[in-house]
Amino acid sequence: MYSPHTHAPPHHWQHPDPPHYAPHPSFGHPPAHPHPHPHPHPHQHPHPHPHPHLHTQAPLQPTSPSAPAALAPARQSAEPKRQRGGRDSVGSDKACSSDEAARILEERRRRNASASARFRKRRNERERELALRCVFLENQLQQALGQAAFDAAMRQAPPVERSLLSRHSQGCGNNDDDDGSPSPVSVCALTAPKSIDDVWAAYLHLSEQLAAATERIDVLEHQRV
Repeated sequence: MYSPHTHAPPHHWQHPDPPHYAPHPSFGHPPAHPHPHPHPHPHQHPHPHPHPHLHTQAPLQPTSPSAPAALAPARQSAEPKRQRGGRDSVGSDKACSSDEAARILEERRRRNASASARFRKRRNERERELALRCVFLENQLQQALGQAAFDAAMRQAPPVERSLLSRHSQGCGNNDDDDGSPSPVSVCALTAPKSIDDVWAAYLHLSEQLAAATERIDVLEHQRV
């Protein structure tokens, strides 16, 4: 034995064989050299062991490339459904628009028909009033001139006015109209003329009014149709 203050021989500091250390708990093999690195790199180890974290990531590697392939059929099946839904909505919109157009057209026709009926009713009222006035004046002329003079005066009237007056004078006595027609204007309220000239002038003036009114009514009715 040597004292602590004495130096050992040189061969005691040289170790011919490296000491056998107990295996590290995190490695299943003895260290490669007597002073191992506290954090050995796996690539520097003679027998690398897979890292424990690689075991959890290894199953994900074969499944991750197949995930887009699995979602592709679902995405492809969803696209035709979306396209069919768009076509169905467009078809329903067209059907609704055609039904709405047909309804508007039918409503317009019904309003035009009712407006034409009201217009014809007002025209008949006006024509009847003018015809009654003409009949009243004709009676006054017949009483003042006699039948022969009245016929001669009627032959002197223009052909258009003569046809209009004869037509309305013949139809003014018919009362078999519909119940909605107005009652004829009373001719008793008309003032009797003072002379034959006044009667004739009033008759011609009224016949002109009747012709103009009838022509205007015909033009308006043509335009509405």
